[in-house]
Amino acid sequence: MTTSHSESATRAPIRGPGAQLAQARADLHLAHEEVAAKLHLATRQIQALEQDDYSSLPGATYVRGYLKSYALLLGLSPEPILEAHTRLTAVPVSPDFRTIAPQKEITSRHHQVRFVTYFMAAIVIGLAIAWWQGRDVRPPNPLLAARDSEPVIAAPEAVPGVDANGETGRPVAALTAPAPADAVATGNKPPVPATPTVAATVNAPVVVPLPTVTVPAPLSKPAGPRIKMVLHADQDSWADIRDARQTKLLYDTVPAGRSITLEGVAPVSIFLGNAAGVRLDYNGQDVDIARYKRGMMARFTLGEEEAAVLPVR
Repeated sequence: MTTSHSESATRAPIRGPGAQLAQARADLHLAHEEVAAKLHLATRQIQALEQDDYSSLPGATYVRGYLKSYALLLGLSPEPILEAHTRLTAVPVSPDFRTIAPQKEITSRHHQVRFVTYFMAAIVIGLAIAWWQGRDVRPPNPLLAARDSEPVIAAPEAVPGVDANGETGRPVAALTAPAPADAVATGNKPPVPATPTVAATVNAPVVVPLPTVTVPAPLSKPAGPRIKMVLHADQDSWADIRDARQTKLLYDTVPAGRSITLEGVAPVSIFLGNAAGVRLDYNGQDVDIARYKRGMMARFTLGEEEAAVLPVR
């Protein structure tokens, strides 16, 4: 245990490429401002590269491009500089000893097991109560329901009137038809006349047809003429190239020594991360990328004239 501590204490720290770049710049008697002007960077970015302070710089892809351009400017080989940057920014992987330790066995006394058991028992009891309450429920008898829904005809109400002898004060049945002679002779009650049934007419709702509205189909967006270009990468560079329909013709890091032929609808927007290491041919002619450079990057558009002059398809 003591030997391992002494070895870790005497182990030399990992050095980045900043010290080597700073020494080479001092040997060439170059100031930070001169280097920044040649690389189209800010002075603080040059100082951050020499101090291995990458927190104030863009992503790792841009930092590696800055280091490579700085090394080439000072006459150094970029490979050792990039390897030193990789060693410095590599994250050490520490072993996870938690995976080696045995996991605790879950028994029936565990609170999660008890909770699940009680929850399932509550569900079973609830289903049993619902079944018990609904087992005697029967559907209604349609015949009984129809009989109960029949209208009840009330008997004619007795009102005071005048009888056949001209005497008043005796109740006379209102709206009662005279009984036939055979019914009076036999003593049978006259039949009750049937009450006419009046059927209520329900007016059905009138459906008014709505006027048909014709929606015109959306007009298709006209497309410009197709143009062709060839990208040559002398150095590693990020490229984002999209045509007028926002189709990504190229969205990747292009390695050095590769040439890519692209074709899309004009106009085409182009963004290059390392503009100094890329050449572009358009309609058989070289494109002057330097006029669009802003530091290490360049952003411009090609094919605007063709899109305005040539007829669309």
